[in-house]
Amino acid sequence: MSTEVEYKFHVPRERLPEVEAALQDKGAERIEMRAHYYDTDDGLLARARIGLRLRQENERWVQTVKGPGQGPI
Repeated sequence: MSTEVEYKFHVPRERLPEVEAALQDKGAERIEMRAHYYDTDDGLLARARIGLRLRQENERWVQTVKGPGQGPI
């Protein structure tokens, strides 16, 4: 099992080319992603604050389940 840490940053639109160039200079790679989120018909997962996602990252598919709590289960 792997651990995912997610950071979200707000980058002003006019600074985006500068940030992208700095990331490329450090070896970062741009990947294409698309995501599909799933729930039961009655919204059971959302009410339990659980997210079930299937995301395509370039050619690879990654399934993720996220929910409240301190541990992985």
